[in-house]
Amino acid sequence: MPETVFNEGSIDGTDFRIESDDNANMFFVDGADDRIGIGHNAPASLLEISASSSPAIQLTQTGGTEYNGIIRLAGNDLEIRGSGGIMEFYNGSNDGDSSSLKLSITADGRVQQQNTSIANSCFDIYNSHASGYGASIQAGSGDNYSL
Repeated sequence: MPETVFNEGSIDGTDFRIESDDNANMFFVDGADDRIGIGHNAPASLLEISASSSPAIQLTQTGGTEYNGIIRLAGNDLEIRGSGGIMEFYNGSNDGDSSSLKLSITADGRVQQQNTSIANSCFDIYNSHASGYGASIQAGSGDNYSL
């Protein structure tokens, strides 16, 4: 099968760039640092996506029913959106390395808020045909309260 290879000899410092009509760095490969930039010519991570407003990644499943998942940076807020399964939302300090689970939504519609300052605690909102609407608070490893 034919292929096209750029920098097969691994020449240090050889970069690869694709321009679009409005962006000179639409796709940029930093050969010396082994990084890829989309919309940026000096990526700081393995993959960096840069845009002047709301950079996003959209994943789309097209086989059968179409599903979309989106990760978008809007100002200082990170939005995570998906469909099917469990959606988990993390946040933490500004360093990006000490994030923890704060909220999850399960496939059956349960909303669970995690409180990491108290071990094993959470707030759980659910809708069950058997028990109706409800909420529970778990304040620790054995203290459960239902509403």
